[in-house]
Amino acid sequence: MLVGAIFLASLVAVPVASAVDAENYDANDGWAVGQTISLDWNWDDMPAEAKQGLSTLLAYSGYELDNLDVDLEAAFYAYLTVDEVKAEEYIMSAKMALKLKADANVAVTGEMLKAGKYEFVTAEVFQDPTYYDLWYVDYEEDLGIATESTSMSLDLGMDFALIVGGTIVMEKETLAIKSMGLSLKAAAVIDFKANNIQTTESNLDEIDGMTVPEKILVNVTNNNYDVKVKASIDASLNVVFDPALNIYEFPMAMGSEWTIDSTATINGEMKGFVDITGLPEEIEEELFSEEGILYLAGFTGFPLVFDDFESDGIVIKDGKLEELTIDITADAVVEGTRSIDGRTVYEITAYSEEGQFEYLYSPVLLDLLSFSGIPDLEDELGFDLEDLAALGVTISDDEPTVEKAKSEIKAIESYHSSVDKKANGSSSLFGDLDMMVVLGAVIVVAVIGGGALFLIRLMRK
Repeated sequence: MLVGAIFLASLVAVPVASAVDAENYDANDGWAVGQTISLDWNWDDMPAEAKQGLSTLLAYSGYELDNLDVDLEAAFYAYLTVDEVKAEEYIMSAKMALKLKADANVAVTGEMLKAGKYEFVTAEVFQDPTYYDLWYVDYEEDLGIATESTSMSLDLGMDFALIVGGTIVMEKETLAIKSMGLSLKAAAVIDFKANNIQTTESNLDEIDGMTVPEKILVNVTNNNYDVKVKASIDASLNVVFDPALNIYEFPMAMGSEWTIDSTATINGEMKGFVDITGLPEEIEEELFSEEGILYLAGFTGFPLVFDDFESDGIVIKDGKLEELTIDITADAVVEGTRSIDGRTVYEITAYSEEGQFEYLYSPVLLDLLSFSGIPDLEDELGFDLEDLAALGVTISDDEPTVEKAKSEIKAIESYHSSVDKKANGSSSLFGDLDMMVVLGAVIVVAVIGGGALFLIRLMRK
């Protein structure tokens, strides 16, 4: 229960003072963050350093590049502003927007195992085989499976946009959350095609380290995929906390402890769908089996439709969420501090019967967004911006003004509108996937399809 409440609150959480007491804020105070990434790779135009690195990597794997064309455009912007200061309340608003547009075509040729079913007598391949021999068997060298020159290709087209906005009412003296509203809009259109993606299955994949099979069975297949995903989600949630949700307590210091205790009343609306077609049968069965992640979320097959939905106490009828009342209790502890750009930030952990959740007490919004998972790309990738520029990657990572962030978000909203029209404009055709494609599709489902439901479920934990 608490996890969801703090998760929701963190989207529009107030930037609090690094001093031990709550700081006063003025109307029109605001903070913003932004990050963009762009990449336009064509083999003929790629920087020499990038060409050399990629060629070396492919040669090491035994492949030669036939074609490469990659175009990526990504952007994230967010802001928080103090809209109104009343005698006992702050009224704040926040919005974040994410854009991801990608087009890619990659083709390579190399020696691959010849497709077919193979059977070997273990004793004829190995003398007194060990677990290591079987687990790390080389199909070509140890078993003698022939290879042949094979071309593989990947084509990807992706348009994805996510807009999350919210308002929050907080008590001035305690910064406890009295109420909040959250809106979520997401849309995606993904088209993935792949040819000759090789899959190798063997009974050696299931050995337990104790039993040596009499025969080694290998099945090599070259698979073609044609994946299409379309999704459109529009949701809004209203949450009222009684008493106000006291995620902070002042004065605050290392080791401070307090009890979080509130009741959340939630209502709202949700509509939309996520549709995927062309998944391999075994993967779709796994997703919707009794232990599958989508079945456990309340779905039995594609498309996932959110206008009418019922699972685990969450009921949506004709796009309207039936009111939920949830008790929230936890013990909060200030367990550490960190320094961000010279500011002292307090690390808080809230413990409840369902688990624990970590969040921050910080003077500025940028720190809260950093906590929420917005990465420092230079740290994450191990490159500085000059290194990335040499590879043809352009990155901006700055602290824009609120006005700049609003302008960029407006542009992403326009992009979202166009993607949403694509998602809703034609019949529900969707595609295929191998391992990495399945992962991508599941991520899409989890992020945009189950997004609003996920927020509600978190509230219940």
